[in-house]
Amino acid sequence: MGRRLTPSEEAQQLRQATREAHEAMQGLADLLRQARELAANLTTDYQAYHDRELKELANALAIEHNQVSRDLNASIAEARLIISNQIMAGEARFDADTSTVVISWGNGAFDDQLPPPYPDVPPKEKTQ
Repeated sequence: MGRRLTPSEEAQQLRQATREAHEAMQGLADLLRQARELAANLTTDYQAYHDRELKELANALAIEHNQVSRDLNASIAEARLIISNQIMAGEARFDADTSTVVISWGNGAFDDQLPPPYPDVPPKEKTQ
């Protein structure tokens, strides 16, 4: 067995152990402070990233909406032209005896072989 320590040696070892424990606690406190700062920075950075991504998505959706609206407007204008041409090719007669209007389309028919206005755009896949 080892020799017995004197009370002053025990006190010195206790002071040394207390110093080391205090230094360890200071180190832990510093690490906790750094972790809190990182958490705050990460939260701020994530929020900024999230905001930027949402703005980019909103812009992309607006661009897509505008393009689809232009395509739809062009298709509607083309359909109106086709329909008005078919109506103009027909005939409307007022039957005075029955007070009705009789519309006949003659031999005209809607063109069912109309090429797509945007042939370079692939058709969407149909889902079930």
